[in-house]
Amino acid sequence: MLSLIALGGTLAALITLVTRASMDSQLLAEYGVVQETIVWVFLALLLPLVLLMVCEPVIRGWLRRHRAGRVLIPIAGLISVGAVLLSGSDQTARLFRYPLSLWVIIVYIVGLCILLVLLTLDNLPETMPASTFRRVEGWALVVMAVLLILAFIISVGEFMPLDLPDEPWLGSMATNFALNNDLSPSYLASAYGSPDPVLGRYYWVMGWWLRLVNNTTLVSLRLFPLIIASLAVIITLLALRRAAQLPWPQVLVGLVVLLGLSAFVRSSHNLRNDIGLAVYGALALWGQIAFFHSRRLQKRWLVLTGLALYCGLETVPTIALLYAGSIGLMLVVWWLRQPRRLFNIRYMLVYGIAVAVSGGLYFAGHFLPDVQANWVHYQAFSSVYTSVTSLGSLRDPWPVLADYFMRFNMILSPAELLIVLPALVLFWRRFPSDRWLVGAMGLTLVLALLFIPPSYGYLALFAPLVAYAVASVWQSRTLFTLGISVLLPALVALPVYDLTAATQQHHNAEAIAQTTPLLEEIPEGSIVVGEPLFWFSLHPNRQFIGWTGVSRLVRLYGIPFEQVLDNLEVDVTICWSGYEDRCNRITAQGAFSEPSAFVVNGETYWISWRLDSPESGD
Repeated sequence: MLSLIALGGTLAALITLVTRASMDSQLLAEYGVVQETIVWVFLALLLPLVLLMVCEPVIRGWLRRHRAGRVLIPIAGLISVGAVLLSGSDQTARLFRYPLSLWVIIVYIVGLCILLVLLTLDNLPETMPASTFRRVEGWALVVMAVLLILAFIISVGEFMPLDLPDEPWLGSMATNFALNNDLSPSYLASAYGSPDPVLGRYYWVMGWWLRLVNNTTLVSLRLFPLIIASLAVIITLLALRRAAQLPWPQVLVGLVVLLGLSAFVRSSHNLRNDIGLAVYGALALWGQIAFFHSRRLQKRWLVLTGLALYCGLETVPTIALLYAGSIGLMLVVWWLRQPRRLFNIRYMLVYGIAVAVSGGLYFAGHFLPDVQANWVHYQAFSSVYTSVTSLGSLRDPWPVLADYFMRFNMILSPAELLIVLPALVLFWRRFPSDRWLVGAMGLTLVLALLFIPPSYGYLALFAPLVAYAVASVWQSRTLFTLGISVLLPALVALPVYDLTAATQQHHNAEAIAQTTPLLEEIPEGSIVVGEPLFWFSLHPNRQFIGWTGVSRLVRLYGIPFEQVLDNLEVDVTICWSGYEDRCNRITAQGAFSEPSAFVVNGETYWISWRLDSPESGD
């Protein structure tokens, strides 16, 4: 049977490679893979697999009698790691140039490793008592977790390229609060008032962190999402151990899976607040597990689930509201299936009240005391955001799912779908009490695909639930052994490689370092309008406003571009040469000097000084 599966997989992979040869051959060559050679290798495998199909019982018996698994299982794990590492070390380059055929090759090799391990295994029990947990497996899990944790830490500030202009825009709210006690994004020139009614209070907490470390460098800024990620990990582990009461081996599996999920890895190294969704997801997971698994239904767990929404609202309210509504809908379906509906309606009311409290806290923190002014600013932002992203408009979900989410996932972590999708199917079939959790996640994903602009980081919301699902279904000795020996190494290898490779490349540090000579040229206290890259080095002791902020003021108040620069009393402008019209308009008004060139990473930027400033030379 196993050899038949291998033969079918080989044929399927071969057909895919042949049909995509014209599209992928050049890209495969960039990854050191020759399309024609791979096709011939697959053809050559067909005959041995046919022979294996005939002799499989004999070979399986021989392998088990001689305990070949002691040698073959570690070899299978090493091969799966090597296969995944075919993806290369430059994650950013992969996102733009990655052949689907390479993913097919990687998954095929990992699949063969799985079948090799299954050939060596005896009939093992469906359930795995904690006493059967072998020391070597424990060390394997610990080593994978430690490698991930160390890679997370040492790569802070380097993994994930600078996200421009989002990181300066969002980070400036935290730095402005830390340095000036002003809770508004200075990068946008506080266009929507102060305190800002739009951005989540996630950045208020980040501001307190920056005050604590007394530093606003990129490393200090990006350490904060890593701390939030750590909080999500701790809550998830507590949910798995205390609420789900999983044995420690499976809890460790959940830890490794959570740390290895691509959305969790990326969102924990970026100033976007997506990682806060993982905290909401972990708290909601704990509350739902504790409620649906308990023989005595306890309202306090629904209170926890409802109040956890506040964490989501202060990060990404759109996807958080969809998830909270989906959980509520699952509760309605659950209630309709209960024999004592009138009595059990109280659980729905408790959850609804807790959700309302979360909404009330969000309203108070964003709109009080001047509700009317803050609401006007909120609407002004919403109109801009909606026009750019088409938020709320019905869209075709398939391109977003296939060309964005699935494509990104296959590139960032080739083995992830191989682990997650089968685990969710088994989780649904084996654990009826947890189907409400999967249903809420599925409904949220569908609604998000239909109405919300896509962001890969939003998947961090479901990372705790996915980790719980995988850990739960890996309760048999067979699945556990497969997971430890092949699947988890394949999942962990590429994130560790990407994270550590980023520390060697130093792209972010080098780019920021090239902007630091301007620290000597632009005096402290100056008001600078410039491109987002320069924010990282110039924002301390200077007021740095991005061109995005200027354009928002032009749109909000209907005044000319030149008038905005005068109203802001701008001393220095930094304009990328690619924006020729904008650069020409700066000097055309006569208030700024002729620009001087400044080069960063081969790109030319034009720097102009206000003519009445000493540095202008006039």
